[in-house]
Amino acid sequence: MIAGVRAVHRRRFSLLVAVALLLVCCTILAGCGESKETTAGDGSTTSTPSAVSGRSAEGLEPIPIDGPGETAAKDALPQALDAAEQNRATAGQAWPDLTGAEPVLEAYLLRVTMGGEVALLEVRADGTPHNLYAYQKAFDAGSLVWVPEENVTSTFGSARSDREKDAVAAVEEVIADAFPDENAEVVIHGYRFVYVKNEMILLAIEVDLEGALISVGS
Repeated sequence: MIAGVRAVHRRRFSLLVAVALLLVCCTILAGCGESKETTAGDGSTTSTPSAVSGRSAEGLEPIPIDGPGETAAKDALPQALDAAEQNRATAGQAWPDLTGAEPVLEAYLLRVTMGGEVALLEVRADGTPHNLYAYQKAFDAGSLVWVPEENVTSTFGSARSDREKDAVAAVEEVIADAFPDENAEVVIHGYRFVYVKNEMILLAIEVDLEGALISVGS
């Protein structure tokens, strides 16, 4: 176990508890009735209620889809959507009408590994790292949620496009500042796409590097 400053910051939860905490925090921080539903490795889902259908796309800056990883992730969306819709149907949850909606790459998901534990961050088009689902706030190392590495089963890999490499470098910088005495590995964990129609985001879906579903929300 790693001592020092990380011992103060790190929180250890099971994977499902950590996901549930992230989703609750996301809803509170957004303050707009946003709902998040996550599919875990065992096929179970956790979600928070949504007071509205969709959220405004105002201020959304798309990440260009011109790298090999970004392109492959977009190509995998139809299959990921099918899996997400089936999961929601099994849970008795509604599925939005995506007719005419276009997928937009909103964020890279970055995976940080230190001492056998993993935390996730996100980087959007502005290139600034944020805690996962906390784009409205500045990066806060003390709020990172760490889980055992063996509990995070999604595929991950090295950055390939220039934008991915920039995102990895940005996360490496803030992690090095926060934990100067630790060795951290930062890789691409996945991609978050949002489906936009009439200036509204109807669905957010996250996929890993093989196009498998990580999570779906609205």
